[in-house]
Amino acid sequence: MYLRFTITIFGDNFKPSKMINKLETSLEVTSYFDAGEEDDIGEINDYGCLELNHKNEFSKEYWDSEYEQEFVDFFSKNYQLLRLNNADDFRIFIEAFYSDQCNFEIFNSELLAELAKYKVSLPISVYDCDND
Repeated sequence: MYLRFTITIFGDNFKPSKMINKLETSLEVTSYFDAGEEDDIGEINDYGCLELNHKNEFSKEYWDSEYEQEFVDFFSKNYQLLRLNNADDFRIFIEAFYSDQCNFEIFNSELLAELAKYKVSLPISVYDCDND
């Protein structure tokens, strides 16, 4: 089984373009847009959004503590900066790709306790890859 994590951060008045260069992270910013900015079809964004991914698209097979740690480190190093810039909704979207059986643990108890400090939600999607 392989995992892919994506951090998404939102806020009604969040303008990531003003603080992206101040982020302390090894993760890659994959997209962002500012609240109040015009989108591709001319609509004004009601909220701002920032998305980050790991330099390796997927974790190592099975548990990958280094992969998980980089996501936790992102919040411990950048939470204050994000909050000061009006971010208020923090998520790590988790995608699990498996064949045969799907049993897994995401973040050990120590890492989960760290994430809980930042009120990070963990939405999960699971994909059966037997037929691919």
